[in-house]
Amino acid sequence: MTTHTIKFKRGIKSKLNKLAYGEPAYISDEGELYIGTENGVEKLTSNKEVKELSSQLENKANLNTVFSMANMGQDIKEAMTGGSVAVVGRNTILNENVVDKQITPSKTSFIDVENSVNLFNKNSREIQLGYYLDASGELKEYTSYFVGHKIYVNEGQTYTVSYAEPSWGGFYNSEGTFISKIGTPSGALRPFTFTVPEGACYMRLNGIISNMNTYMIVLGDSLPSQYVAFYENFTLNESVKIKDVVKLQKEYEYDIPLLQNRFVDSLNLFDKTSPEIILGSFITSASGDMSTSTSTAISPYMPVKPNEVYSFKFYPNIYGSNKNYAFYDRNKNPVEDVLNCVLDEETNVLTITVPNIDTIKYVRVNCSENDLDSFMFVKGETYPSEYISGNTVLRSNIDLNDLQKDTVSKIVNDILDTTHINSVSKLNNKVITFNGDSICAGAGYTGGYGKIIADKYNMTYENVAVSGGTITAETYSASGSARHWISRTISKMRDDADYIVLEGGVNDASLSIPLGEITSDYISTLDDTTYCGAFESMLKQALGKYPGKKIGYIMVHKMEKNFDSRYEDNHYQMSKKICEKWGIPYLDLNIECPPLNYIPSLKATYTKDGDGWHPNELGYKKYYVDKIVHWLESL
Repeated sequence: MTTHTIKFKRGIKSKLNKLAYGEPAYISDEGELYIGTENGVEKLTSNKEVKELSSQLENKANLNTVFSMANMGQDIKEAMTGGSVAVVGRNTILNENVVDKQITPSKTSFIDVENSVNLFNKNSREIQLGYYLDASGELKEYTSYFVGHKIYVNEGQTYTVSYAEPSWGGFYNSEGTFISKIGTPSGALRPFTFTVPEGACYMRLNGIISNMNTYMIVLGDSLPSQYVAFYENFTLNESVKIKDVVKLQKEYEYDIPLLQNRFVDSLNLFDKTSPEIILGSFITSASGDMSTSTSTAISPYMPVKPNEVYSFKFYPNIYGSNKNYAFYDRNKNPVEDVLNCVLDEETNVLTITVPNIDTIKYVRVNCSENDLDSFMFVKGETYPSEYISGNTVLRSNIDLNDLQKDTVSKIVNDILDTTHINSVSKLNNKVITFNGDSICAGAGYTGGYGKIIADKYNMTYENVAVSGGTITAETYSASGSARHWISRTISKMRDDADYIVLEGGVNDASLSIPLGEITSDYISTLDDTTYCGAFESMLKQALGKYPGKKIGYIMVHKMEKNFDSRYEDNHYQMSKKICEKWGIPYLDLNIECPPLNYIPSLKATYTKDGDGWHPNELGYKKYYVDKIVHWLESL
C-alpha cells in the first residue's frame, strides 16, 4: 500500500500574506496553523489555548466530586439565596461585607429587647404626614391623614388597630411590592381587627394626624383598656462589661460638680443635623398635634427644665399668629399645659417659660425649612446676635473615642436628669393602679406619689383615689354627700394592673368610725360599715380580682391619734392585723416617715400650706417616693 504525505504550505508569517479560500498553511515562526477564508487569513487554533483548556478540564470536577464553597463562584452562591446574600463559608464574613443597619439588637445574643404591646411608634421617621394609602396601595395627598411606619408581620397573625379610618392601609411582600389593602368592613370603624394574608412581610396603616397621640396597633384581637405608649428597651446582658463607662457612671453619679467640669453644653440646643427634624410639618397645639404645609419644619426634641426660660426665632410670615409649641416627658409623650410665651415684634424672638411640671424633659418648636442652618434655640431671654453651633462639647481631659463619648454623654444626661439609673427597675413599663384618699389622690401635689413614680418609670398609671375617701362604706361629708368608699370601688380599678396599691384609713380614724371586729375565718359575711369589716372586704376583693398580681397597702405618716403607732387598739393597729391576716404586704410610713403634723418646721416645709396632713411635691419626694419605690420593687 502506497503511503502519501500531505504537506501544508509553510513558511514565516511575513511571506504568507495571502491564502486561497480553504487553503491551510503552517506558520513556522509562530508554530500556528492558519487558513484562507472569505475575510482573509485567520488562525485555526492556538497551542497555548489548547494547553490551558486541557489543564482546566483536568481540574474540573467529575461526577463523583463533592462540591464545596471553594468550587462555587459568587454568582452561584447568590443564585442559591435568591440574590439577597451570598452563601459563605465559616469565619469568612468581613466587617465590610455586613450591610449597614442590618444587625439589630434583637439579632444579637448580648442585648435583651423588651417591646411594648403597642407596635405604633408615633415618633418614627417613616411616618408620612399629609398622605394616605388608597385601596390599590397608591400614596395620595390628604392634609389631615398620615401613613404609618412599617410593621413586620407573619402570615395568619391577627392585629387590632384603635382607629381604622380612613379605610385603607396595605400589606407588602419581602420585596416591598403591594399585595392587598387593609379594608374596614361597613359599619366597623374603631377598633378594627384583621388577619395577615399569605405572602405578607410587613404592613403600613393609615391614620388621622389628630389621633396620633393615642393611636395603637397591637398583636391579637383586643386593645388594652387604656392607651399604652410604644417603647423598646435595650439592655446589655450582665456578661457585657464596659469598664471605662461603668467607672465614669459611678464617678458621676456621686459627684455632679465633677461631671459639670467635664461636659460643656452648647448655648444653642438646636441640632440642625438631627434625624428628628420633620420637614413640611408644623405643631398646631400644646398637645403636639401636627399639620402639613410648605416651608415649615418641626425641631427635634430639645432638653429643657421646669421654670426655665428659653428663646428662639419666630416666623410670623409663615405661622401668622400660631405660636404653638409642645412639651414632652422623658419617653417623648406630650405633656399638655397652658403655653406661656412673649414675642418681641421687633426681633421676632419668641421667649417661652417652661411650666413647673417635673415630668417635662423636652420641647419641640416650629421653625423654617429654609432657615435650619441658622436657627437657634437658646436658654435665657438673650438671643445671640451671631450663629452658635448646636454641638455639645466634651472637654479634652476625657480620653475616649467618639462612640464612647456619645455613650457616656447619654449616661451623664440621664444622671443629671434623675440622679438615678432606672433601666434595671422591675417597675419599668408596668401597669399600676391606686385607690385611696387625698394623700393618695395628691391633694398637696397633683397626682401625688403615684404619678411621680409612674412618670419616673414609664408606668401606665391609674389613680381612682378621691380626697376625703374612707375605707368604710356609708360615710358622708358634712354637706350630706357620699364620700369615696374605697372598699366598694375595687371593681372600678383597671383589670390589667401589674401593681395594685391601696391606701386610706386616716379619714376613718378622724371620723371615729366604729372598729367592729376582725373575723376568725375567710368566709364570713363582712360588714363594710365598720372599719374592720370594710378593710377585710377591701383586701378580699383585691385578692379575688388580681390573683398572682402584686398587691400592697400603704399606711400614711402620723397625723391623727386613732391612726398613730403609739396607741393601741386603734384604726392603725387594726389595719396592720388585717393585712397580716390576709397576707397583704404593707408599707408603714407611720413609723418610717417623720411625724410631719407634729414638727412645725417639717409641717411648714413639706405639707400643703403647712396643714400637716397633705405632703406637697417636696414632701412626697423627700419622705414618700423612694420608700414606696423600694417597697414596690420588693413585692
